[in-house]
Amino acid sequence: MIKTIITILLILFYNAFLNAQSITGNLSQLINKPIKLEGFNGLTTYPISSSTIDEKGAFKLTYAKADYGVGYLMSADEKPLFVILSGEDIEVVGASLGTVETIKITKGQENYSGL
Repeated sequence: MIKTIITILLILFYNAFLNAQSITGNLSQLINKPIKLEGFNGLTTYPISSSTIDEKGAFKLTYAKADYGVGYLMSADEKPLFVILSGEDIEVVGASLGTVETIKITKGQENYSGL
């Protein structure tokens, strides 16, 4: 019985404190293209997450609380979109990262651009 309680508590601890945050979105002109999230460690960059944008333009990338600070999204159009990684979920919608005038960040206080 005690082992079961300890196991349940460890699972709850893991879910509460080590759960990753996400960047989700829809980029309608980048269907079936790769997208990645990179972070900065001083002047060098490191990969955080990567995925492929699906046939509806949707994607999801995850990052950990340790990936705090500035990061950027990069897709097949090779145009970065800088984001603040502050431990919150972020949502991005638009045509492509290369057409900045179409990009709206609809979720995430640090990055919010409204509709």
